Amino acid sequence: MSEDPIGLLGGDNNLFRYARGNSINNTDPFGLVTEQCTIYFEVNGDKYPHVFTCVDGSCSGFGPASPVDASFDGLGRVVPGKITDNSAYKPSASCKEQKPSSSDKQKCFDSCNQAAFEQIAPNYQGFGQRAPNCERWSTLNIQACYVKCSK
Repeated sequence: MSEDPIGLLGGDNNLFRYARGNSINNTDPFGLVTEQCTIYFEVNGDKYPHVFTCVDGSCSGFGPASPVDASFDGLGRVVPGKITDNSAYKPSASCKEQKPSSSDKQKCFDSCNQAAFEQIAPNYQGFGQRAPNCERWSTLNIQACYVKCSK
């Protein structure tokens, strides 16, 4: 059993949580974990999912660049998009770890996903198949990193 190799830089005071609380059976040699997370927001009585990506607890998501009013339905309406820090949502979100096909690709995969946080944001459209929304942004970045790091 060992402490997190990056110490407190992982943002957690529990130095044994880095391997999902089981550093005997699990490892995290690079100190990074990529997760896709979902949280639900209530708007006018309806619940809407917001999907974002986290790398080692630092989270970013994609959404409209400025607040939209209650009449915004997201259907067909395109507005400027923005990538923002979503780290505050993580404690309330449901997250699923994303892993490359082999552990030797993990550092590439995590770094690739982290780089997506610095991208120039495309336009945003709330709903619709193939709509440029939060779920599509997160999923496409993760898929692109799978491809890039599988080479």
